[in-house]
Amino acid sequence: MKLLIMSDFNPSVTIKIGENLSNLLKNSDFILFNLEGSPNFASFNNKKNQILKFDVEAFYNFLYKYGVNKFIVSIANNHILDNGIGNFKRFLNFLDSKGIKYVGSKSIPFIEIEDFLIYSVVSWETGITEPYFKYLNSLKFNHDKVQKIIDNNLDKKIIIYPHWGMDLYQKPTKNHMDFVNKNIKKNNVYIYGHHPHLIIENDSKVNYLFSLGNTYVPHPNYYQRFHKPLRCSKAVLLTTISKSVSVSFINIFYDANKLDVVTNINQKDIILKGNLRKFPRPKGITIYDYFLKSLLKTTNIITSSKIYRYFRNKTKNKSIEVNL
Repeated sequence: MKLLIMSDFNPSVTIKIGENLSNLLKNSDFILFNLEGSPNFASFNNKKNQILKFDVEAFYNFLYKYGVNKFIVSIANNHILDNGIGNFKRFLNFLDSKGIKYVGSKSIPFIEIEDFLIYSVVSWETGITEPYFKYLNSLKFNHDKVQKIIDNNLDKKIIIYPHWGMDLYQKPTKNHMDFVNKNIKKNNVYIYGHHPHLIIENDSKVNYLFSLGNTYVPHPNYYQRFHKPLRCSKAVLLTTISKSVSVSFINIFYDANKLDVVTNINQKDIILKGNLRKFPRPKGITIYDYFLKSLLKTTNIITSSKIYRYFRNKTKNKSIEVNL
C-alpha cells in the first residue's frame, strides 16, 4: 500500500498539476491532505471575510479526477468554519453523500485505513475560537487525549496529523515538544504537522516533521509577499510491504503556473529572510488581533516552562489520588 501525505492544500481553484505530481497522485492508494479553506455552495449566501474559500463542486471534481475513494480529507484546521456553522454542517453532509473519507471533526477524530490509524487535530495556538473547539477535534493546553490514542493502539501504525504551530513562524511551538520527543522514539508513531505554511525541519526524523510546508492555498498575498518560502512543501510517501514501512520525503513546488514534484528544494529558498514572523498578520480589528496573538505567544511561553509543567504534574497526580 502507498499512502501519500501532503500538507495544507486547497484543490478547488484552477491550478495546473504537473505531470510528476499527477502521476504520484494516480499511483498512490490513499492520499491525505489538510483542506485549508471554507466551503462555498452556490445557493448559499457566503460570508465576505472568508480568507481561503473554495467551491465545493470544483473541490469534488479534483477528487473525482484521481479517484474519490482514495482521498482522506482532514478538516481540523482554523478556516473550515469561516463560512459559518450552517455551511460546515452542509459540507459534512456532502462528504458523506459522496462517500468521501474525512477526519478531524469532533465525532471523527481518527480514521483507520488498512494498517494505519490517522488522527487529525487542530491546536489552540492557530487562533481557533469557541465554535472550532465545539465542532472540531481540538487541543487546548495538553496532549492527553492524543497520548491516550497512541498508548491504547500499540499494535497499530499511528499517524498524528496536527494543525499546529504559528502562521509563518519558522520554529516549532515549544509546548508541543514534550509530546513530540516522547513519541517519535516509538516505531509505530509518525507525526507530520501543518499550518505554519513553511517547512519546519528542526530536529526532524524519518517519522517526524513539525511542518510539511504549504502545498497550495489560494492566497495571492502569501505568494506575492513571501515568494519561494510559501511555494515549497514536503510530501511523505509511506509504503507498506508486509509489516514493514518505508518512508520517503518528496519535494513539491508551486511556480505560479503549476504545482509539481521537484528533485530538490534549496534550503535557502525556504527561509523567510528578514521576515521572521512571531505571530500571524492581523486581520479585522488590528489592535484586537495583535493582542490576541501576543496573548497566545505569552501562553505558549508559560505552558512551555518547567515551572508550569511541574505544578501541572503535581495537580494531575493529586487528581488521580482523589479519583482512586
